[in-house]
Amino acid sequence: MKKICKEVGLSPHTVNHSLGIHGKTERLPNENILEIITMCGHMMVSPNLVKEMIKEINEGKITHEEAAKELSKLCECGIFNPYRTEKLLRKMADGL
Repeated sequence: MKKICKEVGLSPHTVNHSLGIHGKTERLPNENILEIITMCGHMMVSPNLVKEMIKEINEGKITHEEAAKELSKLCECGIFNPYRTEKLLRKMADGL
């Protein structure tokens, strides 16, 4: 990572390393939902709201794009990717 940052002229002030997931992992949402909610580094996107958006998509009340935009509004840090979320919601809603 340091090499890539140096190449583009950046100097990172902090580096984090993941040691995996520990504890009561059975209490976590399923992998598909985790893939969406972990896009916000501050965990501001609720797994229950993702489930609700999928339900509304399946009922025809909202489009995949609208649901992705709604979920992205919750992310204060702005790192949440609504385009990727739309693709994931399509996969999840179609798979139910």
